[in-house]
Amino acid sequence: MNKIHVFFSINDDYAKYLSVAMISILKNTKNALSFHIINSGLSPESVRKINFIKKNYDCEINFYEKSLEVFDKIPDSVCEHVGRDAFNKLFTSKLDDKIDKAIILDVDLVFDDDIKKLWDIDLEDNYMAAVVDQVALLDKSDWIKNLNLPSDFLYVNSGVMVANLKKWREEEIFDKLFENINKYSKFLKFPDQDAFNITFAPKIKYIFSIFNAAPYFTYKNEEEKKEALKNPVVIHWAGGLKPWHSIKCMMSDIFFFYARFSPFYEEIMQDIYVKTLLKIEGGGITYKNFFEKIFSCKKSEYIKYKHKVITCFGFRFIIKLK
Repeated sequence: MNKIHVFFSINDDYAKYLSVAMISILKNTKNALSFHIINSGLSPESVRKINFIKKNYDCEINFYEKSLEVFDKIPDSVCEHVGRDAFNKLFTSKLDDKIDKAIILDVDLVFDDDIKKLWDIDLEDNYMAAVVDQVALLDKSDWIKNLNLPSDFLYVNSGVMVANLKKWREEEIFDKLFENINKYSKFLKFPDQDAFNITFAPKIKYIFSIFNAAPYFTYKNEEEKKEALKNPVVIHWAGGLKPWHSIKCMMSDIFFFYARFSPFYEEIMQDIYVKTLLKIEGGGITYKNFFEKIFSCKKSEYIKYKHKVITCFGFRFIIKLK
């Protein structure tokens, strides 16, 4: 059985959410897995907790520390939630020349089906496979036009990519990515993602939206949104709102289902507990919305699971329905 190689790029603040993504992958596959974590510096405690995952699941975990200084001249993303650590994705092909194929992921996602379905996609002679980014598809600004992409090209989201690393190395893609970032620096909205689109434009394989189903994407129509979210392989909270920001985040119950198995679970729940109690909405906390924040009971929004989600003081309890 071929080993699946999965790459993430993070800083220490995102270590706990990385663990949830990793566990969701491990719980949904029997395939051999090797995780590669590119980081700008992790605390010893974060490394210890991430490695603790190996006690319960059979997998390899490799760490690569990279300085962000090389990206100093690259503009930040216009989105506050997109950190500079995302630039480390550009190093993927340089880390191990024995790896010819890889899945490259953001950490604000979970797998709810077997990652092998994504891995088995035939890349043919393409640089990568990815899902069309709905936001870019509907954007009417000059942002996309300034990237000098082919007229028939569909801009993709780089949060979930299947990468042909062998082809990247053969064609010196690492250097071309940096060249394009510098060339288009004045126009980049999402620097790393824009660079992948500009560099790979002629050879990107488009894949079904179930491989990057984003609850907060602006889909072309409700039918397309329903199709993406009905039976997703990957649920990706692209955008500013994450499950760990608010329990009202769409499909957050699926994130917390996997979070329960994370060695960071208490820390994740403590964070959302504090945010839930202290967040002030609409100019103040009334008795009504204060009560709703500390206690609620609702059916899961997610079609696949039939259960109730009870929230009490920020802690979530999942009860299966008969």
